[in-house]
Amino acid sequence: VNDTQILLDSIAPVQCFSPSDVSILQKCKHDASISQEVFEEVSSRQQAEDMVSLLPNRYFVNVTSHIEWYLSRDIDISVVLVMRDTSISKKEWISCGISSTLVDASFEKSMGLMKEAFVAYGMHGSRVPKVGTEHVLIVSYEGLMEMKDSYLYEIYNELGIDSTFLPSFIDGNAKYIIDPPPE
Repeated sequence: VNDTQILLDSIAPVQCFSPSDVSILQKCKHDASISQEVFEEVSSRQQAEDMVSLLPNRYFVNVTSHIEWYLSRDIDISVVLVMRDTSISKKEWISCGISSTLVDASFEKSMGLMKEAFVAYGMHGSRVPKVGTEHVLIVSYEGLMEMKDSYLYEIYNELGIDSTFLPSFIDGNAKYIIDPPPE
């Protein structure tokens, strides 16, 4: 299967894969469309983090159906889409050994999924009943690196997070930017 074809409709919460409480796992089995094979595999694991090993190495999440899965269960969900400079992101992927053809196909697929979700559930989205009930927030990575705390606090505010926590800001783009030679 081509890596750009692996599309998951949603990712269930980690509690759905916690072997410490098989009753929760059983309840989630149908809701999360967990196959019997995966159910048995996860049930035998010792840690919920092992669920990650059952996922494909590379995959896309259909953001729209992911949001709808949670909303259909009366769970409020906010999805933060982080936008980065395309040329830098592509350089990063290629430096990891991913072919430029696959990188281009992946970007086309991911942008399509993000646009679909934003049009449906972002600001003024077609499936947003009223202002203030958006489920998709777009964040600029470069904006965050430039404005740091003021931008982060605005993101916190948009998500309803009451916090003053500030991480260390390390610009992951710097290694991909080549400064022009001095004149």
